[in-house]
Amino acid sequence: MTEEEIAALEAKKVEEITWRDRELKNTDWVVMVDDHPERPLYYDYRARLRDWTDSGDFPDTRPTLL
Repeated sequence: MTEEEIAALEAKKVEEITWRDRELKNTDWVVMVDDHPERPLYYDYRARLRDWTDSGDFPDTRPTLL
């Protein structure tokens, strides 16, 4: 890998971590609503977001809310 490719990959990682952090913040409200009908889906999604940076899919494939 060239220095330019490494720099581009690092920039992509930072961009994706910023997206991930924004997704976590935007779904914080769901964990406060005990009777939200999709609460388990959001819990799973948030766990996948947190684990994403340690997975082989990072930074190429973003987790999705199923």
